[in-house]
Amino acid sequence: MFRSALRQSARVATVAAASSRISAARAVAPVANSFRGYADKASPTEVSSILEQRIRGVQEESGLAETGRVLSVGDGIARVHGMANVQAEELVEFASGVKGMCMNLEAGQVGVVLFGSDRLVKEGETVKRTGEIVDVPVGMELLGRVVDALGNPIDGKGPIKSSKRSRAQLKAPGILPRQSVSQPVQTGLKSVDAMVPIGRGQRELIIGDRQTGKTAVALDAMLNQKRWNNAAGADEAKKLYCVYVAVGQKRSTVAQLVQTLEENDAMKYSIIVAATASEAAPLQYLAPFAGTVGLLHDYTWQMLDVEAPGWYKNPLFGVIFHSRSAFDRVTRLAPLTLSPGLPSQLFALKPPGRSFFKNLLYPQGRFWAIYAHTMKKPGVKGYRVYFGSGTDTLDGVRSRTKKYKPFVTRGLPRMVRTAFRQGYRITHTGLLCWTPIPRPRDVPRVRALFLALEATLTCMFFVQTKHIEEMYWKHIFPWVREDVEYSPLCCRSALKETIRGYQDLSADQLEDIYTKRISHRRSLMRGYARTHKIRKLAKNAVAFRKKNAEHSLKHYNKDTVAGASKQRTRKAAIRSAARHPCGPCGRNFDSPSALKKHLGTDRHASKLALQAAGAAVAYRQMSLLLRRPPGREAYPGDVFYLHSRLLERSAKMNDKLGGGSLTALPIIETQGGDVSAYIPTNVISITDGQIFLEAELFYKGIRPAINVGLSVSRVGSAAQLKAMKQVAGSLKLFLAQYREVAAFAQFGSDLDAATKQTLSRGERLTELLKQKQYSPMAVNEMVPLIYAGINGHLDNVPVAKILQWESDFLNHLRTNEKTILDQIDKEGALSKELEAKLKDVIKSFTANFS
Repeated sequence: MFRSALRQSARVATVAAASSRISAARAVAPVANSFRGYADKASPTEVSSILEQRIRGVQEESGLAETGRVLSVGDGIARVHGMANVQAEELVEFASGVKGMCMNLEAGQVGVVLFGSDRLVKEGETVKRTGEIVDVPVGMELLGRVVDALGNPIDGKGPIKSSKRSRAQLKAPGILPRQSVSQPVQTGLKSVDAMVPIGRGQRELIIGDRQTGKTAVALDAMLNQKRWNNAAGADEAKKLYCVYVAVGQKRSTVAQLVQTLEENDAMKYSIIVAATASEAAPLQYLAPFAGTVGLLHDYTWQMLDVEAPGWYKNPLFGVIFHSRSAFDRVTRLAPLTLSPGLPSQLFALKPPGRSFFKNLLYPQGRFWAIYAHTMKKPGVKGYRVYFGSGTDTLDGVRSRTKKYKPFVTRGLPRMVRTAFRQGYRITHTGLLCWTPIPRPRDVPRVRALFLALEATLTCMFFVQTKHIEEMYWKHIFPWVREDVEYSPLCCRSALKETIRGYQDLSADQLEDIYTKRISHRRSLMRGYARTHKIRKLAKNAVAFRKKNAEHSLKHYNKDTVAGASKQRTRKAAIRSAARHPCGPCGRNFDSPSALKKHLGTDRHASKLALQAAGAAVAYRQMSLLLRRPPGREAYPGDVFYLHSRLLERSAKMNDKLGGGSLTALPIIETQGGDVSAYIPTNVISITDGQIFLEAELFYKGIRPAINVGLSVSRVGSAAQLKAMKQVAGSLKLFLAQYREVAAFAQFGSDLDAATKQTLSRGERLTELLKQKQYSPMAVNEMVPLIYAGINGHLDNVPVAKILQWESDFLNHLRTNEKTILDQIDKEGALSKELEAKLKDVIKSFTANFS
């Protein structure tokens, strides 16, 4: 009953607030009072002219070359007047701290895609150029990390210490810098490496219906690189690094993928770039329910109004929030944005589970917020939760959350420090609610509001340890402590804390304090920059030696024998110092540009697996919101260029440029096996082959469910190992014939001996090519298996025992015939002597197999 009354009061409050806004809107000037419907709204030029007249009263037109003002915002798109000098895809920053990218450069306005919540951007807000095209961090420091689309870490392992950045949109290599594909990419899958081989620098499409094992193929290929990278040692030419780009997938799916890579020790050479389904294009967030914020404020007011002893809360709360009207005035200063899962949870019958905390967002920008830490200890069942608030006037909540580190002993709550010492680590940090950083004159009152919100959410979710105080507030909230599945880490109420900055100061005094703090911070940052520059120069020993040699060269007389000798020594030192060394491989280069080109192209055999269909859907949504003309299936006209400019980056570079490579495995999901749809045909025409996974084969238990007839590799066979090419040259053709014969054989029973033999051997080969997920196989083990199947040595083995024969035969080779495996691995081909020896081993083992 009480909760129903709360909901009703929240609805009434929402309606009252809406009616007050309508009455206020009716009292404005006539030019703003002329209401237009959606169908007859003003044209863009009319809107621009009206707003231009308003803006002139605030800002001169000459200033609009570098800055602008928001005309409208919605659905993650902001239309901005001004910024006449802005570049395409330039990064811009709004006054609220949200960043965006300029996509539409029109005559009177600029269309900006927001990288944060559009609820934080207001009409009339100032926008300024940054002068930078959207870029991302690059380098070996990203290995083992999970990042978002902008390169920000989202795995809770701290910041990425990468000093190098690269533009997100790069021009693909031309024709002359490339060479033909000549090195194989071993996926560890028998059916792929034998029939659809992939080479380093190739673009091989993985296509199929939903839930047919597309991601499993890419994941197994990533896991198989472990043995190659371990065998390569320090030789970068043999290593292969993996990048997996998840577009439009569930967060749980990405988390499961990361867990699989970590369990198989594959994250050390992998990077995960996640743009999940919750970050729909363009990184927009779900809008909270209108009445939920009012319900949360009702809970907060009841917490402030609870009858409790004086020691329970700071008396300043009573001064600031002396009545409900005073409380409502403060809440209007800080419009809250709720995390998408919080509204439904406030109406739930039980406290949240672990999935609620794992799905909490941490949007970009500077906010004041209530944050939640989830802590877990490996090997221990259960988890712990801590709530806190971040109300720094300069950096917002980030200045608080970044201090939570395992080895920090000061400034952290006592129970969090204890949990760190016990081996617990923070697995996820998210925000429950947030608001833009308020004006300096409003800081003390809004800070008091956030302390009250922190106390409310902490008590409501039972994140506070059980204490005598609980008797004062437990009747307010709908849940009971016995239903909570996590352990609390908050040991004191936020209502006891001091409200920093609340003194009897006027608004002008608060503004003055804020200005002085900004000035002090800038002076500190200049000092830090000078110190960092000195340290950086001291670490660059090569440049230091060169500078000393050039300086001393002036002081020797070249006319004397000793002086000439000294000059030769110093010139040699200058030439030596002018060479720029590469840290990973030790090579020296004569110029910084040569070193940069080496670092950009000499990282050998990187591999990229990405969800290409998800990128196309996100691009379609963004283009439609930007009002670009739609084409076939509502995709924009340049969607082909979207895929081609991405996949053309895959290349095998020539030896002069390091011989590195980038292999792409784009993943496309089809509907009902239709490969003739718009996006599949586009990507098929761009790539160098495709692996088609069929749902019917998948449901029959043939996994990987590769359709031999539709799958092809146009260039990978040139990179296939000679031993595999010798044994599997006719495998694909034979299986295609078997599928065709099997389709006709079901209509008749009178078959000749040759057809029966084809069906019998085809069944055994199909069974032999089956493979479990997460169990990639070495190529020197595949060769004997395929040799036995294609040459008829398994014709007498029952089909049901083929997989058992495979397992026993591999154990026999590893134990008794290891020299055969080593010789295949070393030579990479089957000589006549080795083939004869392998044939004898297969015959003797099969004869004794029961």
